[in-house]
Amino acid sequence: MANKKKSNKDVTIQRIGKFLEEAVTYVNRGLIDDALVKFTISLELSTKIKNQRLVFLSYDGLASTYIHSGDIENCFKYAMSALLIAQEEKDEELIARNNIVFSKLYYSMFRFDKAIEYTTRFYNYFREKNHIRGVITAMMQIAGINAMLNNTDEAIKIGEEALQVILDSGDTIHLEKSFIQLASFNITKMNYQAAEEYLDRALLLAQEKSSIMGKLSVYQLKAQINVDSKRYQQSINYAKLVLEQESTSPLFLSRCNALDIMCQSYIGLNDIASGILVAKQLNYELKQQNNPEGLYRYYRCMMKLDELKGDFKSSLHFAKLYHTTEKEIRGMQTQRKVDSYTTTFKFQQAEFIIQQEYLIAESLRQRLRIKNKELTTLALTIAQKNEMLLTLFVQLQETMNMIKGSESRNALQQIMNELLSELDTEKSWSEFSEKFTSLHKTFLATLQQQYPNLSQTEQRMCALLKINLSTKDIANILGFEENTIEVYRKRIRKKMGLDKSVNLVTHIASL
Repeated sequence: MANKKKSNKDVTIQRIGKFLEEAVTYVNRGLIDDALVKFTISLELSTKIKNQRLVFLSYDGLASTYIHSGDIENCFKYAMSALLIAQEEKDEELIARNNIVFSKLYYSMFRFDKAIEYTTRFYNYFREKNHIRGVITAMMQIAGINAMLNNTDEAIKIGEEALQVILDSGDTIHLEKSFIQLASFNITKMNYQAAEEYLDRALLLAQEKSSIMGKLSVYQLKAQINVDSKRYQQSINYAKLVLEQESTSPLFLSRCNALDIMCQSYIGLNDIASGILVAKQLNYELKQQNNPEGLYRYYRCMMKLDELKGDFKSSLHFAKLYHTTEKEIRGMQTQRKVDSYTTTFKFQQAEFIIQQEYLIAESLRQRLRIKNKELTTLALTIAQKNEMLLTLFVQLQETMNMIKGSESRNALQQIMNELLSELDTEKSWSEFSEKFTSLHKTFLATLQQQYPNLSQTEQRMCALLKINLSTKDIANILGFEENTIEVYRKRIRKKMGLDKSVNLVTHIASL
């Protein structure tokens, strides 16, 4: 039965591992809802088997996935849940992994100061531990932040250093992303030749791994390079490849980008009819997703198409709409920045409160550990004292058997009586019980309530097992032989109705 129990737990752990792997695959493919389902199932199972590391990985995965969906509130909630577990486990690696999520969270909120703060934390840890993947992740994150701050040269420099670390280490898990990241930096600098070289290498990897997200990124950036370079037909071909990938991974943003690039390309080719068809499709997509911000793309396309047709009145109409929408977007972006600072402040308040609660709980746990240690020390002292007194009593008894004088025998008997008085188990128990009850106030009451058929001696044994004393020490405190204690253990198991696979001490400790 014990082997079966262990086997069932191992099977559950394997299932959780599979769910976590599938969830990551879904994220890479852009199937966010499917990923959330898998992470949620893994969280439920991990919680059920009380595997804190797997619970952390589930929380961490949920937080990362909610970043992709733009759900900041849920991301923070799960990131904080993961942080609490990492702190409780005192696991520096888990804390470092948690910093990665917070870095990405603040990056998505355009709070690059906070993103750098968290990135630096996990970079320092992984560098100290010579954890190559962690170092690469940090370097790529720092490169991305520099790009967002328009420090493109610095972004390229750090990105190339990260790529070199990847190539030197032979750990290629980040290789595809590194190529794509460097390509995007070079596009910003209009270094199109370098960008295309990186994209060609990324595409080979994406095709080998059947990475839809990788192929989407490559095709989209290739489309952008070609439209910027006025190679319009090639741009259209790559945009169509994006839309084909979208059929298996519906990502709204990349779809709209592809349609926008196609429209610009048809305008460049003076193909007004095809341009209008694509513009209408873009407008339909934006309305379907209720995305008014993206309408400026449609207005810009129609403004240029009407200008090509010679319909200047309609072109002017769309130009006004385009510039009005563009102005509104700038206002929204400003408001977002204000909101991000407000949200950050709320997060920091919540983080501070949770950290304070953790410190208070940790202080209480530390005090409890000290008290438990004192209690165990007292119990061991009583056990050792009783063992020593009993040994002395036996020795005196043997000595008295060899003495014939009544006066000497009477003197020894008096000493032996005093030893017996000191060996009084009730006195020993009273001394221990007072300390035990003050520390574990509800234990004996809970024990009596759940198992009312336990005798007083059996209850005392349970209290001593609660602090994990050995059979020998329990025997010395209660004044029994060790064999008698084993008999009592069997009786207790039977009265509690415990299966053979259940550890008695573990069960009592949980009460």
